[in-house]
Amino acid sequence: MSKYPIITYDFPEGEKRNPFDVDADAKYFIYASGFSYLFNAIDFDKIAKVIPMGYKTLIILERLTLIEDGVAVKDWLKQNIDESTFLIFSAALQEIELYEGKEIVKINTIYRPDNIYNSFQEAIWGNYEECLCYAKEFSSKNSTDILVTRVVRHESWH
Repeated sequence: MSKYPIITYDFPEGEKRNPFDVDADAKYFIYASGFSYLFNAIDFDKIAKVIPMGYKTLIILERLTLIEDGVAVKDWLKQNIDESTFLIFSAALQEIELYEGKEIVKINTIYRPDNIYNSFQEAIWGNYEECLCYAKEFSSKNSTDILVTRVVRHESWH
């Protein structure tokens, strides 16, 4: 079994590198209830043609830090992160409860510990250091690789 999460969107054309691939140079990817491959140039028109609309949020992300067993194993260049927001993704699917425990789903998004509704707003972090600290703790406790990312752009994709 691969230690990388499954790629949902066969985008972009060309080299097919997983966002969790520590050796890949590209820094951007899409998450919209599933992952795309990595890319370096953001072309929203092409992205819009590949990702089908549905009840989801389309997020363009930049890789910042890859964590294995609670330890940062790769840091990509981080510039101007003071005004940014961040998301954490797990390589392994994580079970979460929806609708007050009436439904269990498996996803790669890691929500903040104070999360109640599993909304996009409850997954984003405003402080990189706090996000990184929680990501390391989560990785260590759950034996999964974690990718800390910066939100470049997000759109309601309905």
